[in-house]
Amino acid sequence: MKSFITTALEAASKRAAQSSWNKKALGSENFVALEQAVKQRYPELILFDDWGINAQNIEGAILRDVILQGIDKDIVVLPVHDAVAVQQKHEQWAVECAVFRAVDAPVPFKAGTPFVSFNFLCYLPLQ
Repeated sequence: MKSFITTALEAASKRAAQSSWNKKALGSENFVALEQAVKQRYPELILFDDWGINAQNIEGAILRDVILQGIDKDIVVLPVHDAVAVQQKHEQWAVECAVFRAVDAPVPFKAGTPFVSFNFLCYLPLQ
């Protein structure tokens, strides 16, 4: 399921998504079945609209800003894939910083586009 959602959100068209899916040898019958299941469960989710790239740009900009604000406040903020690691004592700061930044996202959301959330925090074992 995760592979289908990722493929469908990143592709600019259904044809492009199917091509990517087939290159991974995941089975065209699986593609059709998963597409139907997703449409039934999430009828308002827009697939095959190149949204994944926009979401990655927004996420990257948010994380970059959290890291830069951490530098300004002398807080250790380490990037970990699509998240940041902070000391537990800075958890609330990091959450507030990311939420505040997400509200002012640098890439405009298109009307009707689903919001894609990300796993944000992991903790460093430091006090």
